[in-house]
Amino acid sequence: MEHVSRNVGIHIGTNLFTDLDYADDITLFVDKPEALSNALETMEQESAKFGLHMSWTKTKIQNVEVGPPASSITVNGHNVDGVSEFTYLSHKIVSNNNSMPDCLRRTALASRAMSDLADVWQ
Repeated sequence: MEHVSRNVGIHIGTNLFTDLDYADDITLFVDKPEALSNALETMEQESAKFGLHMSWTKTKIQNVEVGPPASSITVNGHNVDGVSEFTYLSHKIVSNNNSMPDCLRRTALASRAMSDLADVWQ
C-alpha cells in the first residue's frame, strides 16, 4: 500500500488520507478523477508482486458528496463501473452522504439482537 498511496489521497485540513484497508478490502481515495486509473493500475501491479490480483467485478468508483456522479472507466482492459451507492464492510455508502437509511437499518438489527437476548437479560 505504501507504493500505491504515494500518488493518491485527499486532504482534510492538514491531514492526508490515502486509503482504508481491512483484510482484503481496500478503498483508495483520490482527489482528481484523472489520478484514479493510474492508482488502480499501480494497485494491480504492486499486489501482483505478492501473487494477489484485483477483483475487477467487485471494483467500483464512487464520488462521495463532491462533484458529479462517478463515470465508468476502463483500466487495463477491465471495465470499472461508477456507482452512486456501495456497500463496504456492511455499511451502505451513498454518494449524497445521507447515512440515515443505513443508521436505521443498523438500529433495527441491534434492536432485534437485544430482543433475542431478552431471556438472558432477565
